[in-house]
Amino acid sequence: MEKERLLVLQRDIAIELGSSNNLQTAFHSLSKHILSLKDIDATAIYLRSKNGGFDFIACGGDIPEDILKNIQHYPEDSLQAKIVKEGKIRYIPPEEIAEILLDKQYFKEMKTIGIIPIKKEDGEVIASFIIFSFTREGIAENTKIVLESIAGQIGNLILRIKTENELKAKERELRQEKERTQECMDAAAVIFIVLDPQGNVLFSNQKASELLGFHKKEIIGKNWIDNFIPPGYKESVRKLLSDIESGKSEIVQGYENPVLTSNNEELIIEWHNSVLKDYNGKVESIIASGLDVTERKLAEDEIQKFKNIADRANYGNLIVDFDGNIKYINDYFANIHGYTPEEVIGKNISIFHRGKQLEDAYKFRDKLIEDSDYKHREIWHTHKDGTEFPMLMGAVVHEDELDKERYIAATGIDITELKNTENALKKNEAKFRNYIDNAPDGVFVADENGDYIEVNKAACETTGYSQEQLLSMNLIDLIPPDNREKAMKAFETLVKKGYVDVEFNFLRKDGSRRWWRVTSTKLSDKRYLGFTKDTTESKLMEEELIESKLFLNSIIESIKDGVSILDADLNIVRVNDAMNKWFAKNIPLEGKKCYEAYHDRDSPCTPCPIIRCMETGETERNIVPGLPGSEAQWFELLGYPLKDSTTGEITGVVEFVKDITDHKRAEAELAEARHHAREVSKTNSELKANLNHELRTPLGNIIGFTQLLDNDIYGKLNPKQQKHIQGIQKSAEQLIGLIDDILEISDVEAGKMELNIEMVSIGELLSDILKLLKPFAEDRNVEITTDIPEYIPEISLDKVKIKQALYNLIINAIHFTPEGRDVHISIEYSSYDLRFEVNDSGIGISPAHLEELFRSFKEIYSESGVKPNNSVLGLSLAKDYIELHGGEIKVESEPGVGNTYIFTIPIQPI
Repeated sequence: MEKERLLVLQRDIAIELGSSNNLQTAFHSLSKHILSLKDIDATAIYLRSKNGGFDFIACGGDIPEDILKNIQHYPEDSLQAKIVKEGKIRYIPPEEIAEILLDKQYFKEMKTIGIIPIKKEDGEVIASFIIFSFTREGIAENTKIVLESIAGQIGNLILRIKTENELKAKERELRQEKERTQECMDAAAVIFIVLDPQGNVLFSNQKASELLGFHKKEIIGKNWIDNFIPPGYKESVRKLLSDIESGKSEIVQGYENPVLTSNNEELIIEWHNSVLKDYNGKVESIIASGLDVTERKLAEDEIQKFKNIADRANYGNLIVDFDGNIKYINDYFANIHGYTPEEVIGKNISIFHRGKQLEDAYKFRDKLIEDSDYKHREIWHTHKDGTEFPMLMGAVVHEDELDKERYIAATGIDITELKNTENALKKNEAKFRNYIDNAPDGVFVADENGDYIEVNKAACETTGYSQEQLLSMNLIDLIPPDNREKAMKAFETLVKKGYVDVEFNFLRKDGSRRWWRVTSTKLSDKRYLGFTKDTTESKLMEEELIESKLFLNSIIESIKDGVSILDADLNIVRVNDAMNKWFAKNIPLEGKKCYEAYHDRDSPCTPCPIIRCMETGETERNIVPGLPGSEAQWFELLGYPLKDSTTGEITGVVEFVKDITDHKRAEAELAEARHHAREVSKTNSELKANLNHELRTPLGNIIGFTQLLDNDIYGKLNPKQQKHIQGIQKSAEQLIGLIDDILEISDVEAGKMELNIEMVSIGELLSDILKLLKPFAEDRNVEITTDIPEYIPEISLDKVKIKQALYNLIINAIHFTPEGRDVHISIEYSSYDLRFEVNDSGIGISPAHLEELFRSFKEIYSESGVKPNNSVLGLSLAKDYIELHGGEIKVESEPGVGNTYIFTIPIQPI
């Protein structure tokens, strides 16, 4: 029964994987089946990344969040990645691979980890299938067989999805490239002139007239050098024409010289020249195309793109003169005949035909010349190796403005496979209809009135009409009223030019409105072939993308603080109004380097926090000055790395900029006020310091003599005497401690206290304090609890003084907390400061006493009369130390609940 159940499981999983086009969706679904196996508790799937590591894709089973965070990616040099790339199936205990995660309870309880590499046919590892088992007996052999079979099916799904995605990407890239090429060609500005060997103008186009300011009649017939070339360039141009006529130079590319306009202005034109020769090889004329220098690069790029598309087309392209001499041929056309383009350019098309084939080709040519119309015909060709094959050829005669036939442009595809598939039947309507019916996109054939005469299955599926219904309709019947004018103009263009490529709406039978991309060609005067593709989804995606961009812009502009988005080269890509206001003197900001716009520099800052942010991938915080003369004099910058969602590569940084000028001014004013207060109390503090100094000497003597007496130096003391002596000694020591605190306060008030600033880990500092106070808290049966962020960066402060302040506050809280209760300590971290809270569980302090709590020599009792040890100066000294750091402290008290001491310390810029 178990074996049969496993076979059923394998079948169900194979069905789901075979019908899925999404790896994550498929894996989540099949995980339910896998987890039904009693010895499997969790699964995961990883894909190999471009950098050689492995990225987490999906999982099944109950895997804790803290474990998932640690297994999202395995670098190429990790133990896990190396084991997978060995290509061997492994079932091992977790301690052999879990490494730093072994201290997690999840891995302590786990018994087996299964690692099944997923490979291509050539053995290359592309993914891994991971299985976790907590079963003491391990994974059964039958289960392993099922798992390894599933891994193979997952591999097939990955390769299938990858292949489909690559094909779609290539198709999209070719389509976009074609659209860009067409747009740029429409914008190109090219002039053409034709000269005889003496430089007389035989032809000029409208662009030449526009640039020169002369009518065509004023250009044609005149000598180009004498009338349109500046004096300083006449000789060099004459020499060039002479070299061309003599054969020294036939084609000149990229030659630049100025020409004179009707206003006697000079325009620099870049020339691309070629020659036309008679049958004897004598130069008849020179064709010169000129580009305005400002548009030269654009024209060159677009022409090259057009040629590249033609060269890489998956159908044949051929240009010949009327004698059949080959002027241009692409790779497809040459290769299917067994040649390279270089081998056949300049030769006659007779190399592709023999006997009757050549006669048919010339008849096709003569008919083209006679009708000057686009033609389709099946022509048989001969391969270089002697084999014969048919091609479906299409051709058109290209003419100049004087209606002189110049050359024939032809396209062709090898239809050998089509002919074989049709069992060598002659071309007929059945063949054409079979081709149409099996096309993946909608195919319509219409007559000269736009009435449909043939449609394929895809056309019926796209529109929702049956074939019979469509054949009774006109093309305009499928078009909504607001698109009919556009559709009719497209049909008129098709009739006139023989080709059209357009996009507009159509209506399905159910009334729904969708988008069509229609590519049509003229088969004859009475037959027009159209290929339609439903582009509704791509249109909706475009609209959603536009809406997303508008939404993002509205979010950025609604942020009151500054927002600046930079690319990886520190170029400003996007800013909001706040940034334009603060850095108005350098607008426009977008397109400039950040150090140019924000710091008036010609090179990056040293060090640069933005570069550091991109290098480390961590958030960067910095406080920087504003531009001179700007209202905003100080800014806080928070930089966050921008990452590519697929590759994880850092592509830029987004900066959030806050004006903290008022905050900085307030800090300066506060410092000045404190300085004044210290000056006022300086005299009083110095008097206290002198008095306390005079007290230390006699107190030292008292402590010394009491120690002698306590140690029985002058004779044995009875217990009562010894108790009094120890009391005297303890009181003297407390008085010494009090004098030390007075001296500390005196130094603070006199302005003599200096801070020893260093980088300090708050977590480690608090840990040291709690170790010291733990015995004291345990003696009083008081528990200390904490709420501290997992990560607090090191900050600049005086470690000794902040440690003393925290110590005083915590020991005070312990003393006020009844036995069996707790003291709670919490820390919060922000971009401006650290916030500490020390909370006791006592009965609180009367509101009337709160204002006197931090005064020196003021003892505050609780409602129960409890007084903390050393409370005379401990809280006052803690307050002074905190304020020396620019911080603030306050206390909140609630009767019956306890006291909460809250203080903040500003984070100093590093």
